[in-house]
Amino acid sequence: MLHTLTIKTQLKFYYDIITFDKSTLYKPEMVLVLKVHGNLPEFGILRNIFVMEDVVYFLVSATLTLNFNEKYQAYEIKDNDQLVVINYNDLCDNFPLVKCLKDDVLFVILKHVL
Repeated sequence: MLHTLTIKTQLKFYYDIITFDKSTLYKPEMVLVLKVHGNLPEFGILRNIFVMEDVVYFLVSATLTLNFNEKYQAYEIKDNDQLVVINYNDLCDNFPLVKCLKDDVLFVILKHVL
């Protein structure tokens, strides 16, 4: 579930890169799966990583998922300029993805079925 978080306390830690379980790396510009609506996942582009009270949060730019492109086997997305904070534990899928640009269109390819 996505929530708006008002930060009233000073951040204890801020990270450019963070690794979980010695194998899953997160860094800005990676794409996270926030939730799934029917057949279309909702993605967020990772902007910042921070920790408050031993909880990891991601600041992401929420995106609009326009469609699934059969030719590229990828989801076409568009940044909607809305910033959202999400707790690591609330991610729909913990595997970060990459985005690619083809003919001025942003695409995200899943690594596995959600």
